Amino acid sequence: MFRLVLLFACLLAYGQQSTGVITGHVTDSQDAAGPGAKVEVFHVETGATFRTESNGQGIYNAPGMAVGRYEVRAERAGFKRAVRSGITLQVNQTAQVNLVLQVGQLAETIEVKGEASLVDTGSATVGTVIDNHQVQSLPLNGRGALALSLLTPGVL
Repeated sequence: MFRLVLLFACLLAYGQQSTGVITGHVTDSQDAAGPGAKVEVFHVETGATFRTESNGQGIYNAPGMAVGRYEVRAERAGFKRAVRSGITLQVNQTAQVNLVLQVGQLAETIEVKGEASLVDTGSATVGTVIDNHQVQSLPLNGRGALALSLLTPGVL
């Protein structure tokens, strides 16, 4: 019986995610795909860097990224380095961060500051992050966690 309970607890823990995905397109100023661009996804708080390369369609993907603030950089020979900062990744979010490379020397940098879109255009999944302040300040009947699901738009 103990083994069955332990197995069930492990399965429940496996379903919990504390990561997200950063993905996007690398294009040039004419909106043509930027294949072979070197992309770095930099976690601002920890200093960890994930390196990848865009594919033939200019798409890059950084899966399994820890939640937090990020900066994404892309570079390719014959183009200026593109930097996008101010990206906040939430739990189970797929952040779409597109980068546009301008013709020029690699020593030059084009920097864009701003948040990644919170709308996940890649799936029909509805989700939200309920922070500690909301949990503590809302009057929940019996402190049931299921009542917090009503804070998510589209949940009945």
